[in-house]
Amino acid sequence: MQSFFELRLKLKPGEKMVNKIGKQGKQELSITKKGREFHLYVDNELADTFKSEREARKAQKEMGKLIGIK
Repeated sequence: MQSFFELRLKLKPGEKMVNKIGKQGKQELSITKKGREFHLYVDNELADTFKSEREARKAQKEMGKLIGIK
């Protein structure tokens, strides 16, 4: 069963929210997992796909610094 947060983001079937940074009204970066792949979303648009959660979190942190989140 999906949580209200996952429904609000309109995740694709089979995806699970792993991590999110940023505020909802402003820019936000989120990582989802589908199968063995991790997807990085910027404002609910797919930015990149990674093979491991560690790579995805590293890219999320770097992109957050570039756009001024955290």
